[in-house]
Amino acid sequence: MKGGVFEAAMTETFQDADTIGIISGMPSVMTKIDVKPLKKYRFLRYRAPKNNRSSLAELQFYTTDSRGNRQLLMGKHIAQGVDITKLENAFDGNPATSCKGLHVGYTIGIDLGENNASTISEIVFSPSTDLNFVEKHHLYELYSFDTEWHLIGRAYSKGDNLAFDGVPTGSILLLKDKTKGVEERIFEYKDNKQIWY
Repeated sequence: MKGGVFEAAMTETFQDADTIGIISGMPSVMTKIDVKPLKKYRFLRYRAPKNNRSSLAELQFYTTDSRGNRQLLMGKHIAQGVDITKLENAFDGNPATSCKGLHVGYTIGIDLGENNASTISEIVFSPSTDLNFVEKHHLYELYSFDTEWHLIGRAYSKGDNLAFDGVPTGSILLLKDKTKGVEERIFEYKDNKQIWY
């Protein structure tokens, strides 16, 4: 999804579109982009890169009311170049489902409706995923291997990452999601990067 953009317009053709967000790095799970609200828009969309049709699992646009409260914007779903039978998956709040892009440069978005134009303060999105990531409130166990597996520690996730003390340098590691995860893959850390095997 790197290189994808988020656009906002007052016309359905997006001829007057402003770019309100750019995916500049590799996104993971639910990714947030803060938007500086400049003006009101009726049509909002994600436009995939011209060289990629990676599926989109979630797409949410938010505004902020006069009291500073974050509000999810709702509207009629619009799209081009996607599997229309799966369009609702991009808006169902479930990152395990996705809307498949059929063509590079596909678009998915919402029409807020006549007289419902709004400023945008935040975009939240997720690429298609198998949910093989750290989930909030799940219990995890981290193991290291020498001639057998040794439990390093247990921790409940408070967000999308975990920290463990006492991890042996240069060791092969395995993280187990004890709450509901089933996929496991060994890894190690080299130069502060996670290397999968």
